[in-house]
Amino acid sequence: MLNGHNEATAALIDWAARSGDPLAVRLARKALVALHTTTALEQISFPTGLASSYDLLRGWPAAPVRAVSAKGLTVRGADVVGPGGTSYGSATIAVQKAGGPARNLVRNSGFTAWKGRTPVGWTVTGAGAGAGVYGTVRRGGVPRSVRITADPGGHVVVQQDLPKVTRATRFTVSWTASLARSPGVDSRPGDVVLQAVCGRRATNVAVADVRSPLRVQERISGQIRAGCTPRVKLYQSDGGARADVTYADVAVRVSDAVGTARAPRYPVSVVDVPTVSLRVRYSGSGWLQAWWCGQWTTLGYLRSTADLFTA
Repeated sequence: MLNGHNEATAALIDWAARSGDPLAVRLARKALVALHTTTALEQISFPTGLASSYDLLRGWPAAPVRAVSAKGLTVRGADVVGPGGTSYGSATIAVQKAGGPARNLVRNSGFTAWKGRTPVGWTVTGAGAGAGVYGTVRRGGVPRSVRITADPGGHVVVQQDLPKVTRATRFTVSWTASLARSPGVDSRPGDVVLQAVCGRRATNVAVADVRSPLRVQERISGQIRAGCTPRVKLYQSDGGARADVTYADVAVRVSDAVGTARAPRYPVSVVDVPTVSLRVRYSGSGWLQAWWCGQWTTLGYLRSTADLFTA
């Protein structure tokens, strides 16, 4: 663990400085060299920036994978492969019939209709450091978007309640967002929250930060129990200089079913296998898809003119 190594290294450096023990000095120097090596390995690149893998393991569960039939698709086999095509084991990929996407339950999801300073169908709430001044909500600089700006010490929430559910239901929230930052000034991220409102109590069932200046699609997924109301919240807060976040493409849908799809088994070490792929042997044509946060996402097209696909 990175934290444990850091604490042990700090203690070793303190002991070497206090005791002057040559062995402690040599061990402290080796620990620092190891720290520089492992820190580079623990940085994992995403479209939104760098993330840390403290224990040098992949920090996300494997996604179920399926093939969607178009014309006579048959999957003959699949493998998990590493760099250079080395096989790390077989994978089972079911062929399923694709259905259409579930209906978007959000009203005015493109923020095209406004009443004063509030998008129709949404509620604006917040808190601030003084006299109820907490920020502003306005049309975003990109089409079909909303821009939320928090004043220093305040926070702003744009939220919407969806119809109450009569039975336990899993929902997926998707959106694109970008966070504008003041150069050289730390600012807090935005958040997207899916809540279950049950009577007077609101409980977070899924939360995601908005930290990137790049517009990328993100998702969260969570289950709302029977008799509760799903609530989606777009949030911006700032404890220092003013910052803002732009949200677009907001959707809340009933999550897709996984069906008979299975998750492949991937090597977990980021040291031994920095990248892995799926190699699929097939006949016919169709699509390869992965189930991510409650929705099926297409990884690539299985063309009838080929019989091998790697994603």
